[in-house]
Amino acid sequence: MKSWTEARSYCRAEGGDLASFHSDEERNWFMSSIGYYYKYSVNKRNVWIGYHLEEDSTVSHTWSDGTKSNYTSWDVGQPDNHNGRERCVSFHPLTGKWRDDDCATARGWICKVPYDATPLPSTTTPTGTDTANCGDKWRSFGDHCYFYGDYTESSFSKSWFYSRQWCLENAGDLLSIHTPEEANFITTLISKSAHLKLWIGASDFNLQGYAWTDGTPMNYVNWAKNEPNSQYGDERCVSIYSGKDTSQAGMFNDENCGNSLPFICKKHKDSSTPVTLTTTPSVQGYCPLGFEGIGNRCYKFIGEVATDRKNWVDAKVACAALGDRYSLASITNPMEQAFITSKLQVKETDYWIGLSDYYRMHFFTWQTNEQLEYTNWDDNEPAAAWSVC
Repeated sequence: MKSWTEARSYCRAEGGDLASFHSDEERNWFMSSIGYYYKYSVNKRNVWIGYHLEEDSTVSHTWSDGTKSNYTSWDVGQPDNHNGRERCVSFHPLTGKWRDDDCATARGWICKVPYDATPLPSTTTPTGTDTANCGDKWRSFGDHCYFYGDYTESSFSKSWFYSRQWCLENAGDLLSIHTPEEANFITTLISKSAHLKLWIGASDFNLQGYAWTDGTPMNYVNWAKNEPNSQYGDERCVSIYSGKDTSQAGMFNDENCGNSLPFICKKHKDSSTPVTLTTTPSVQGYCPLGFEGIGNRCYKFIGEVATDRKNWVDAKVACAALGDRYSLASITNPMEQAFITSKLQVKETDYWIGLSDYYRMHFFTWQTNEQLEYTNWDDNEPAAAWSVC
């Protein structure tokens, strides 16, 4: 499985190019010759052909072998250039129909080689196996080094916050991507990952739009279909799909920052000094009417009247309905815990907070996406597998 660019390089090294089609007869001949074998193959996904949009074009497709563009076989609703990222074309050998696709997606491919072909110089995208100036387990591409370790080790699955801290301590930051070539390199690098998704350095943690944590411009995005969706308002950090899902390989997905995933670091080849993670203190202001504050947080206890009580999901929705920065409470340090405890002493019911394993991932996260560093579990808790809130 290769990206479109890598597949084209492979074909050119064989003296040909990615396949071009110029008539129904040529397409049908291919389908009758190859389609039978493809029908019984394990992988029945689309494969790359040479049709694509040139770098400076948004309308006219051309064949990579330079032949005339005089024939098409688009599937229904195609091409649609989803998210403005689908510049290459894939072909289904059983139906003969074409779809536009993200060039970084890992797919099979079809080469077309003349009988008297002479192999051409290869232009394969670097695979990142060179570790020069990078160090053990780091891979080189351009002026940067990329860390992609043995993610079968549980120690390399962390929350987004701890993942970034690890990268900073190793003189880098979580991955940022800026060109299709870099995206192709990353897609290839993680194509064999045993994990579906890995953390990268984009986040909307401050609710001000997605940005790269290393401060570089957000000039490349590749969201999967219907992403980002901030499901239940809980997803403010970004992961990238590995090759385990070939239909979405290299695409971005928003996640709860507290989820435990492997991660990718990036650093400049000249970087050697660990970076200290700094945070900007929040400015303490005034609490809304009916709320009580401690530090830079405001709290309101709802449910003393029985008719106001809700299940966890409805309580979460009710808090979110108050505004963008409202949520079920998170408790992140002993001071906040002491404040909450003092208020509960005069209450006659239990109250929901924003900690849950609602998606049954076998670990708890805060609805606010904050790092889970402080807990105050009762003895023998959490206990029941069905108790997730």
